[in-house]
Amino acid sequence: MDWIYLASPKRTDLPSTLQAVLQHLLLCRPAHTREGKLIPNVRHLQIGDSIMLAWRKDGYSYLRCQIGDPADPVADDLVIDRISAGEAGELEALGYAVNSEGFIEAIRLEAVEECYFHLSGEYGGHNALHSAADVDVDAISTASPIPAGAMVKAAGKVRAPRLAAKSLPTPQVACPVDQVSVQGGGAPRAFDAYIMVDWSSSGKPVTGNDSIWVAAGCWRDDSFTAGAPANLATRHQAVQAIEKLARDWKKGGKRVLVGMDFAFGYPSGFAKALDLDTSRGAWRAVHEYVAREVSDDEKNRNNRDAFADACNQRIEPSGPGPFWGCTQRASTEFLTQQRAGIFQFPYAGCIAEWRATDMRAQQRTVTQSVWKLNCGVSVGGQTIVGIKHLHALAEALDARRWPFDTRWVTPAPGSGCVWFAEIFPSLVRYEEWDAEHSLRRDRTQVQSCVRRAAEEDAQGALAEQFKPPQGLSEAELQRVEDEEGWILWV
Repeated sequence: MDWIYLASPKRTDLPSTLQAVLQHLLLCRPAHTREGKLIPNVRHLQIGDSIMLAWRKDGYSYLRCQIGDPADPVADDLVIDRISAGEAGELEALGYAVNSEGFIEAIRLEAVEECYFHLSGEYGGHNALHSAADVDVDAISTASPIPAGAMVKAAGKVRAPRLAAKSLPTPQVACPVDQVSVQGGGAPRAFDAYIMVDWSSSGKPVTGNDSIWVAAGCWRDDSFTAGAPANLATRHQAVQAIEKLARDWKKGGKRVLVGMDFAFGYPSGFAKALDLDTSRGAWRAVHEYVAREVSDDEKNRNNRDAFADACNQRIEPSGPGPFWGCTQRASTEFLTQQRAGIFQFPYAGCIAEWRATDMRAQQRTVTQSVWKLNCGVSVGGQTIVGIKHLHALAEALDARRWPFDTRWVTPAPGSGCVWFAEIFPSLVRYEEWDAEHSLRRDRTQVQSCVRRAAEEDAQGALAEQFKPPQGLSEAELQRVEDEEGWILWV
């Protein structure tokens, strides 16, 4: 059965509504009205049903979700759950009201996918549930990704970094998506070539959206060009392509920046909780551990869920966490699909949910936790298989991993080197490419990152992005350098 839930600002804003679903796998909706009456259709909701989250104000669907099992249902015949304690506090911070019993009522979700399209059916009410019209069920197959602006918090706006340098001429840019060209502005550059990668944790070969895209370009004298991004079906294919290109440019004396779309580190305390030897740096201990314990073959078959389960057992043998959000088939006593009502952060008294850079990024958009493996948004899964291949690439290319073994500088001119940096492609956006972004999101995002790097470097501004982040305490900066890492352009 397909349902439509029409959320409205009467409860909270759109970014917070999306955040509750994407980060917590919860669709907040009381079972009863303020007068105590059961809301229409709630009794008909069944585990496994599909429910589209739509926004009443603009008439668009944003997410398509699958209803999961309730842990503490408000009634035996209802799928609506009671969320209490720490999770309720996190939802309250998003604008949801706690009831007189100290609970927030919500529907637990299993799988979530972006599903953006304009509704054609007629639906009444605010925060109401409806059976989806046939015309809207048919539209699911042609739905597009969510526009980036929908994820922006009301308190702030996504702004591109300022590029202007008053003493330097503005570079001339002509950028259709398949061909980027930039003329230098005469400023010293930090790098000579850029490779930007949109990663994937898919368990099988796949192309198109939600697969691996690699965009690349280099400077020749004072001119920069980048061709069409490449789409690779497997991680092994992508690693081979990245290594060959980076190695060739390095041999030619170029300074190569490789941006990769997954977390390079975990919240501080992870290495210690795993009882790893951190004498050469907590980040290195984690990278070596992941490289050793994670398997990923040439057909994308990997053991990321088993790895997460083993980590959870090693950290806290008595229960699940900190990894969560696996598929139902992969769930165990130690690795669960849900977190609400099961465990909380800080976990085991020392592990936070977010890195400092994640919290900084949350000022601009909704982010996903590295502990959440899948359920439609697989940041955690991408990070596990990503770090494995990052470590192998860095070893093979004798490369640096910013900021862990580089600190806050850029390479010397003519040094012929490869530097890896963590990127968040959805933060880099060009309005003139929005139409292409709606059709081929990942492809457009990596090309946007290549373009941004070239434009900033043309004006001598890219080096500024590699300086220490402002506003961090000495202790926070130490954690960033030793274990957590930082996202470029955040």
